Amino acid sequence: MSQTTIEDDIDVAKLRPIADYVLVRIFDRTRTSGGIHLVRTTATPNVIGEVLAVGSGIRDDATGRVYPFELKRRDVVLLMDYVGERMHLRGGDYRMARSHGIWAKVALEDRRTYEIRDIEPRSEFLLVEPDDETMTRSGLLFFPRGQNAESAGRLATVIKVGPGRWRSGTDEREPIPVAAGEKIVMLRFAGTEVEVGGKTLRLIQECDIIS
Repeated sequence: MSQTTIEDDIDVAKLRPIADYVLVRIFDRTRTSGGIHLVRTTATPNVIGEVLAVGSGIRDDATGRVYPFELKRRDVVLLMDYVGERMHLRGGDYRMARSHGIWAKVALEDRRTYEIRDIEPRSEFLLVEPDDETMTRSGLLFFPRGQNAESAGRLATVIKVGPGRWRSGTDEREPIPVAAGEKIVMLRFAGTEVEVGGKTLRLIQECDIIS
């Protein structure tokens, strides 16, 4: 997906998001505070940053109602690398993204290494732990190939579930029909890989659930 990067000498403190937009300062996770470069291993890269400002809220097009943000200034959030408008302003990297592009709130163990301690999925997103499928019962390594590698499902255990999207015309959310601890079948390469507390997990959308 193509994406334009805005480069300017604008003072980011003067930017004010409107509607359901969120202004995020992106952390550079490609290097540690000591200058050591880190390698991104996830096939679908994500970025983490700090919320600097939010718009007025999420508008219901059917009724005109505006739902308030549960995000606030200084929250640390995770979003896909392709989401939002990239901005390089006065030496810093920022992203202006809509609310639905912010996948989760994140608690960091250490801001120097950006190690993630915990993740709280937003809206229709889920945190899951995929089953280990690299070993057959006979002890042989197994990796899906060809068409199966792209289309096959994968078993996973649900770790956390977001609150769901706002149900149009109401004060309620549309709950995701799975709960923590349940087994699901997900699209094999859905979402994005995240390291949380030493575990390799995936953050996916409700639509990525097959059964």
